[in-house]
Amino acid sequence: MAQSPKLLLLSSLLVTVTAADVFACFSRDVTATPDVIVRSINATTWRLLIPGYTTAAASAADYCAIGIAVPASGSITSVDAVRVIGSNAATFNSFIWTNSNAVGTAFNAVKAGNWTGFLGQTSTALSAGTKVLYEVLVTVTSGTTLAQLTTDLLASDIGSDAATSTGALAGGALQAIFTPMNVSEQVLYRNSRIFHNEAFANISTRATADAADQLVFMQPRNFRRGQGDGTGWFVRLQDQNATTAEEVDLGYVTYSGATADTPDLSPTGQLTSVRYLLGGTGSGAVAAIWTLTTSVGVPLGEFSGLQITLPKPVVDFPADGLTVAMQDGDTSFLPVAQRAQWTYVANGTTATALRPVGSTMHFGGLYDCGTCQSQAFGAAYGPALRQNGPESLSPDATGGDLTSFRIQNQKFASSVALIMVAADYGPINTSNTLKDYMMLPLFTTLIVATDANGVGNSIGFPVPPNVLLACQAAYFNFTNLSFQFGDACRFQTR
Repeated sequence: MAQSPKLLLLSSLLVTVTAADVFACFSRDVTATPDVIVRSINATTWRLLIPGYTTAAASAADYCAIGIAVPASGSITSVDAVRVIGSNAATFNSFIWTNSNAVGTAFNAVKAGNWTGFLGQTSTALSAGTKVLYEVLVTVTSGTTLAQLTTDLLASDIGSDAATSTGALAGGALQAIFTPMNVSEQVLYRNSRIFHNEAFANISTRATADAADQLVFMQPRNFRRGQGDGTGWFVRLQDQNATTAEEVDLGYVTYSGATADTPDLSPTGQLTSVRYLLGGTGSGAVAAIWTLTTSVGVPLGEFSGLQITLPKPVVDFPADGLTVAMQDGDTSFLPVAQRAQWTYVANGTTATALRPVGSTMHFGGLYDCGTCQSQAFGAAYGPALRQNGPESLSPDATGGDLTSFRIQNQKFASSVALIMVAADYGPINTSNTLKDYMMLPLFTTLIVATDANGVGNSIGFPVPPNVLLACQAAYFNFTNLSFQFGDACRFQTR
């Protein structure tokens, strides 16, 4: 399903639920905040995200009902869709509820209102204790402002209950109906990272000529360590026939083990899959860099890779079909002994090599937290260039390479960052995901200013050969006195 490049995050609301109010499907967490966060998708569509729910223990009731009641004469003209997303599950599950007039009628009998109902079945899809959030899509009248929408949401109700297959509520007196208390608009930041020398891609390829291809890019663990949500991808694709629109799936994937660098292609290893419809205009072969964003942040683990599924060509490749730009490993200036297999093609749950060792894809991730990546700053490819690909994890100190860093944090645009350099990674505190310090005690720091896009590049500086270093950025805004740690990386000079 094509995703809008906007996101919404709607934090939640609560009124009268206690720990004993447990439904066969979802219970309201008593610690959930009463905020509702919204995001405008276009002039007449808003997306709402409501966290603060947990799947209950197993029950005889297989079905769940969700009801939404909005003011009949307000700016919201319809509630169009509801889905439930597992937010702490191993996989980023997404379950769409179907519209149900019976559910709307049932909630209206509990509490009079302008109810729209949705019915779903989740008992076998989300295990007990999974944290979930509701995503709601609404249509508003043209010209609706955030203030008008806020007024209407504060007068709205949201209900949850177990149900029968026909939409009848099963909770008796336990129906929980919540009313929002606060509404605010939240930004989802999309900070980029790429393990690739963009100017030196020498091939655009796919795995097969007449079938769908699931390609996986397991960027090295040293390239990114972080706990921030994924918010999208950017990828350079070539379409052999631009007149045909094609559906492309993108996602994140975990590593297959604590030290193994191959992808975990099991259902729990593939963290999400979002479908986009690309192309359909122009003619002939066309290459373009696509920036594709998620509607909500995708929870990622400490280390993750990227995956893209190219559809079966309408006509066998090369007459038609999509390919991904790559730099083959044998064109890299990284010594052969330090190259690894980073690009794969999936065949079910088995991954096999795609292109030679050391190959990289013009395919990067977008992240909600600030990013910090090392660069090899030297003349290996000609004039002095900042190299973001394989060489960035092993600058050639003996050959004159300097080390530099690229940072980005849109939240701290036109601000200041402190790039912290240490001997190695330190422990990570998984209970505090975005604000963790992830390294050993510091060796040194560099101060870098960010531009209007939140991007900054440090100066190049010499590091002796055979030195292992880790880096992480801390971002500061002295206007509102805010602070945030970003993600981290690690490299070793040669």
